[in-house]
Amino acid sequence: RSTLFPYTTLFRSSILGLAAMYKSNMKFTLNDSKYKNFIRDNWTRYSKTGRTLKGKKVWLFIKNCDDLLRLSRLNLVRPGDKDAVAVVAYHHSIDPIADEIDTVAQMLKKCSSLAFFKKNRMYEIDYTDMICLPLTDAFSKYIFKYDIVFIDEAQDLNRAQQELMLSAVKKGGKFIAAGDRKQSIMGFGSALSDSFDQLCKHANN
Repeated sequence: RSTLFPYTTLFRSSILGLAAMYKSNMKFTLNDSKYKNFIRDNWTRYSKTGRTLKGKKVWLFIKNCDDLLRLSRLNLVRPGDKDAVAVVAYHHSIDPIADEIDTVAQMLKKCSSLAFFKKNRMYEIDYTDMICLPLTDAFSKYIFKYDIVFIDEAQDLNRAQQELMLSAVKKGGKFIAAGDRKQSIMGFGSALSDSFDQLCKHANN
């Protein structure tokens, strides 16, 4: 809480999401290499044409899958939606060398299952999970609600961050978004090119 504004709570989007997850009473442990390890250990099971790759091409294939998986999740791509994964790849200039798009579309199904990443009674999560998982049915009911939500740097939000911020607004509440379209610099991190404009549409609705 802010000492200057005692009735104000300051959150990064990831911490807002993590707070909701902890409210569920489940136990978590941070593993920021969670999905990278998953891809490295399982890519041959999901890929058909990628299995023939060798040497540096294997490393590039895994890297492409890792980037695509993270960006697809932050864009709230549905599991199995190959077309949406392809759009993410195009938008972020990721050039597939094999069937990375099909592979990631399938892998997204596993990403929605926390049970698959459970070790020693603890569920492994990474920073992307802190933003994406609170939007699922398992955790959305635990998102803290506020009368007024102030969103700073609104031009640099990805789709998951937008949805999480808006989910924190109480019914009948308000949100205030501050940003500058000309200062949008987080496109490489999956920020929406029209993030500010999309928030304006929500405000009009």
